[in-house]
Amino acid sequence: MSGWFSSALETIKKGAEDLGEQAKVVGSKMQEEAKKLQDTELLKKTFELDPAYCPEKAPEVPEDEKKAPWERIPESWQNRKTQWVTLSKALCDDENTFLVGPQGRTGIIDKIDFSLPDAPPAEMQIASNEFKQLSTVRFKISPKWVSDTNFWVNFSWKLRELAICLSIEEVEERLRILNTQPEPQLPEGEYAKGKGITQDPSIVQGIIDKIKAARDATAKLESLKATVAEEIKTCDENASLLVRILGRNTQNSDLKESVFESCKYHQQKVQQLISQIEESDQETRFEVPTDGLKIALQTTEAAIEKYHKTPAPAKQEQPATSSSPSPKTAAPATTSDEKKPGGIPQQEDYFGAALPWEDE
Repeated sequence: MSGWFSSALETIKKGAEDLGEQAKVVGSKMQEEAKKLQDTELLKKTFELDPAYCPEKAPEVPEDEKKAPWERIPESWQNRKTQWVTLSKALCDDENTFLVGPQGRTGIIDKIDFSLPDAPPAEMQIASNEFKQLSTVRFKISPKWVSDTNFWVNFSWKLRELAICLSIEEVEERLRILNTQPEPQLPEGEYAKGKGITQDPSIVQGIIDKIKAARDATAKLESLKATVAEEIKTCDENASLLVRILGRNTQNSDLKESVFESCKYHQQKVQQLISQIEESDQETRFEVPTDGLKIALQTTEAAIEKYHKTPAPAKQEQPATSSSPSPKTAAPATTSDEKKPGGIPQQEDYFGAALPWEDE
C-alpha cells in the first residue's frame, strides 16, 4: 500500500513540475507579446506629433532615396560619376559640412538656395552611416555641437546645392560659401558661440584636390581604354594580313617582312599593356579587363609562329642568254665624236655587229 502511495505521489510531483515548465513557457511568450505591444504604443506616442514618421502611416520611400549620396548620381554629374562619388565622400573631411547649415539665412544668395531642406529618410541615414568617416564625425560632433536632425539636414543641403554644379571651379566657389559660418554670428542657436566651427580654407582646398585627382584618374583610365581597343584592333588586322600573305606564298618579301615586324612590335606592346593593367589598382583592373588583350596576343603569336614555319618561296631561274651579242643590245651607245660626217656611226664601234643595210 505504501509503495502504491509513494508511486502516486511521485507521479503527482512530476506532473506538477511539467505543468510549471509549461507555465514558464507560456509566461515567457506572454511577456514577449506584452513587450511588442508596449513598443508599439511607445512608437505611437513618440510619433503622434509627426504621423509621417510612424511606421504604420509613413509613405513608401522610393528605392533611390534609400541609397547613400555617393550611390545616387545627380543628372548633371552623369558624365562625372567618379567625381561625384569622390565629392560626396570627401565632404566628410570638413566638419563644417554638418555644422554650418542654412538656418538663419533665407532666399537665394550668390545663386545658393538657403531654404531648409527636409531631413533625409531613415534608410538613407542608415546607408550613409555605413561609411566609416561619416559615422566617426557624426559621433564626434552630434549631439555635442549639432543636433542629429540638423546634422542630416545640413548634409542634405550641401548635397542639394552641389548637385547642380557643372564644373570643379563652381564646386569650389559654392563650397567655400556653404561651409563658411555667416558673419556676424547668429545671436541664437547652435552658431551663437561658433561651437566646433573652424574657418580653415585648406580643408576645402583638400576636398577640391581630391575631385581633381579623381578627374585626372578618370581621364587616364579612358585613355588606357582607348589604347587597349586600338591595340586589339591593330593586332587582329596585322595577324590576319600576315596569315593571308603567307598563304599566297607571294614573292613580295618586303611586304611580308614589314607586316611581320609590325606583328612583333605590337606583340611586345600588348604584353606591356597586360602587365601594366594587372599591376594597377582594383578599379583599373575592373574597368579595363585584359581578356581582349590576351586573345589578341594569342592571335598575333599564332601568326608569328606560322611565319617561322612557312618555307621561303623558291626563286625562279633566269632564262639562258646567247653568248654572242645581238645587233640591238650588244653595241654600246656612241657619242657624237665617234660618228662619221653625216651622222653615221663607224662599223667597228659595234664590235663586229653588222649594220642593217650591210646585210643586203
